Amino acid sequence: MICLNKTELTEYLVKDKPPDLDFDGNAGMLGSTINITSFENIPGSSVVITQHGRYLPTPEHGHNYYEMMYVYSGSITHYIGDDEVRLGEGSFCLFDQNIRHSIAASGKYDIAVNFIFSKNLFTPDFFTKIEENNLFYDFFTSTLYNRNTFGRYIVVDAKDNTVARDLAAIAMCESFDPDICSKGTLESLIPILLNELFRSWRNKGGRKILSEPDGASNVWRILRYIQTNCATVSLTSTAQRFGYAPNYLGTLLAKTTGQSFTEIRQKACINQATIMLVNSDMPIGEIAQSVGISNVTFFYTLFHRFFDMTPAEYRAKYRSAQ
Repeated sequence: MICLNKTELTEYLVKDKPPDLDFDGNAGMLGSTINITSFENIPGSSVVITQHGRYLPTPEHGHNYYEMMYVYSGSITHYIGDDEVRLGEGSFCLFDQNIRHSIAASGKYDIAVNFIFSKNLFTPDFFTKIEENNLFYDFFTSTLYNRNTFGRYIVVDAKDNTVARDLAAIAMCESFDPDICSKGTLESLIPILLNELFRSWRNKGGRKILSEPDGASNVWRILRYIQTNCATVSLTSTAQRFGYAPNYLGTLLAKTTGQSFTEIRQKACINQATIMLVNSDMPIGEIAQSVGISNVTFFYTLFHRFFDMTPAEYRAKYRSAQ
């Protein structure tokens, strides 16, 4: 990888880069690795890291994804509504989706990177890993589906947290020079990084100031249960396990996730099938049965809907990549 140590990483970040094109073909700012206006333009990605452009101010804008800026060195100033937010070296700032903000021009050694998260990152497994992290768990569960009770952004000073800064550096290396396992590594690093940032926030006197939305404390545990038991689970059995009426649970899931129980279960079944396709020689029909989809024709239809390829094509593609 290009970033073997801190010196090499710093040299890479300080080096001026030519203006790049964003996904709409527009010139980006000098020093930026890429401009992203819509995460929908990066199929299959849940985490992307880009270097913030220098020298020119960034006009007011918003995104359809979560963005967390990390100031690697120097300082960066944001304007968020009436707030002027100066981020010093080692600071992280997490922005809610669609928040409007602008950024002042910065100098050669004012180096920042943007961690960009799509909704695909926020799986039940992700929330299990941060469930004791009151700050970020509450932020994401409250804002993910426009149930916002926070002030639209969070600032954490982690200048003295070497673990958090090392994790950020490792993530940058994986993103700037990806290898075969980089996607999974990035997705695994993010909750660990968020937990370290929570420790910094707590150790500097941070307090939990907002409550969770009704039912949010259970929703991600319910999703994890569906994911683990997708082959046999039903709306009724899940409702009984967590003490809800079936109709209420269905409504709660729809309001919180934007998906029905059936859609959530089907996605869990197909995700489980992908693991078996790549890591076993089981016939596709048997895989369909084992994940709880008895109609093989429907299994093929559902699989194609999620991945735009057949199960056999998926098996061949991802086995060859191993």
